[in-house]
Amino acid sequence: MSRKNILIIEDDAELCEELREILQDEGYSVETAYTGPEAREKISEDNFSLILLDLKIPEADGMDMMKHLKQDRPERKIVIMSGNPDIAEAAGMEGGSITGKIGASADAALLKPFSIENLISLIKRLIPD
Repeated sequence: MSRKNILIIEDDAELCEELREILQDEGYSVETAYTGPEAREKISEDNFSLILLDLKIPEADGMDMMKHLKQDRPERKIVIMSGNPDIAEAAGMEGGSITGKIGASADAALLKPFSIENLISLIKRLIPD
């Protein structure tokens, strides 16, 4: 397993591919999934160090998936991506850290739209070299 192996679970294909290209340019090995079943298949094939997870994905409950991912491998880092400002509130985000009810399963949350600089900084903090 590569320490820098990332899975992006996002139904917006354009955003997903843009993030994949940017993170690959940063030296990460990146896989993408657009639906819940596709994400589960990829997760069963590889042990990802970090997962970028959109909670609203087709054919899956993002909250349930997040909890399962963390229970399966507690050391796995999970970053929620959401365009819903209520997610940030539910996460209890304080200075980029999660303190609320989502914090038990996620390591961080990003409210869309987010800056690429913030994303890369967050990933480097969660899975350092």
